[in-house]
Amino acid sequence: MTDPALAPFLALHGEGRFSEAEAGYRRCLAEGVDAALPLSALLLQQARYVETIDILAPVYEAQPGNAIAAVNLSIALRSVGRCEEA
Repeated sequence: MTDPALAPFLALHGEGRFSEAEAGYRRCLAEGVDAALPLSALLLQQARYVETIDILAPVYEAQPGNAIAAVNLSIALRSVGRCEEA
């Protein structure tokens, strides 16, 4: 279940208001709300692969069964030429 604190930022993300959504996701992370997956999706959409890897690598390490984290991390790793790790 998605934390209700993310709702306004998910809406902004869906509207294509990426800067505002990113700021909100990052604020949520700073406040202890798990916003790593939506933030990483936003970064991936913007081809910000290294940042995506930085966000998702710890998530995947903590939750290796998380399919969303695994797939998005793999996409980001492949995009920066780290195919072996992907």
